[in-house]
Amino acid sequence: MFAWGLNNWGQLGLGDRFNTCTPKRVKDLDPIDGDNGKDYVVDIQGGEHHSIARTKDGLVYCWGKNDEGQCGLGDTYGDYRKQKKKEEMEKALKEEEEKKREAEEKAKEPVPEPVAVAPVAPVEGAEVSADAVMAPAEPAPAEKPAEVKKSVKKNKSSASNKEDDLKYIFYFYRPQLIDQLWKLELAEGDDAAKCQKKCTHIAAAGHYNYAVMEGSNEVYSWGMGENYVLGNRDDCNQFTPYLLDPRMFEENPVV
Repeated sequence: MFAWGLNNWGQLGLGDRFNTCTPKRVKDLDPIDGDNGKDYVVDIQGGEHHSIARTKDGLVYCWGKNDEGQCGLGDTYGDYRKQKKKEEMEKALKEEEEKKREAEEKAKEPVPEPVAVAPVAPVEGAEVSADAVMAPAEPAPAEKPAEVKKSVKKNKSSASNKEDDLKYIFYFYRPQLIDQLWKLELAEGDDAAKCQKKCTHIAAAGHYNYAVMEGSNEVYSWGMGENYVLGNRDDCNQFTPYLLDPRMFEENPVV
């Protein structure tokens, strides 16, 4: 399979995010050993910033942007944001405890007593107050060490590093197998290989997908749920494949 064009969210499946003006082979979907290499990928569909492919063996792969769950791999971005929020809260609590500890230690420090000085002989005709006699001597101001200016090198790649942290979270730039199409219904002890269902049709639009499974008339949908596009009577996002009720289609076969 070859891909080219816009690749800002890895939707070409090439393992990077560079746009390309010429066809490039999607190596992750190359035929497996022993395959004739001519019809491994038999269908491919594209959403706004993601792609979905079906192989001749009925497997489904997704890649590209995953902010709405369109890759069917779970709420990876939502989980990331929850973890970041937890870390930020823990950091804030730690800083607050540190400030409280420093304040308690400072309160325990002894208060310096005033230093008495010898009385100064009054000048004839001048008045000297008692406060002036007993005033503590003011310490000489401490010399400030010379400031050493350090050259700070700006990290030009800081923005790109931040985006790299969201690899396999906010976007997937390599094809990912959507094994949840059959693994969600596995019971304990079931053989995943024997229970694997084959997909016969796929479709993608915007930020959502559909898949039809062989023989069972089962239809799955996942991704952005706005305007009830997933057919599950809800407008919330679905981050893994959702099996639609056959009654939605009045028991008619879906092809």
